[in-house]
Amino acid sequence: MQWVKSLTVLLLVFWASMSSAAKLNSVEATYQTYSTTVVFQTSSEVEFKTFRLSNPDRIVVDLMRVYGDAALPDVSASTTIKNIRNSKSKKKYRYVFDLKQPTQYSYAKLKNPNRIVIRFKDDPTKKY
Repeated sequence: MQWVKSLTVLLLVFWASMSSAAKLNSVEATYQTYSTTVVFQTSSEVEFKTFRLSNPDRIVVDLMRVYGDAALPDVSASTTIKNIRNSKSKKKYRYVFDLKQPTQYSYAKLKNPNRIVIRFKDDPTKKY
């Protein structure tokens, strides 16, 4: 009977941790002249961090407490993003955007539906 109690506690802990995490429903990219917008759509509000790395130029987006297997978008038509890579851990999903050149970026958190929007903007008049 002790194993039933242990299993019940384990299942409750697992359920509680999953209920506080958000499902990553999709990752989509859209393209405009000189910019690319990437949208992470989630089942509920998500905490996130972004930062820039150089040599080579990259933008990193960390999504905290998410689960799910959303496919990476095709960025071959992007004027700013060369490639997207991702990794997963128990605490976060990390998305690394390899850039074609130094790029300006901005981000926003939106609700209804819950989204994180990252916009990569290339300035064609600027010489890097």
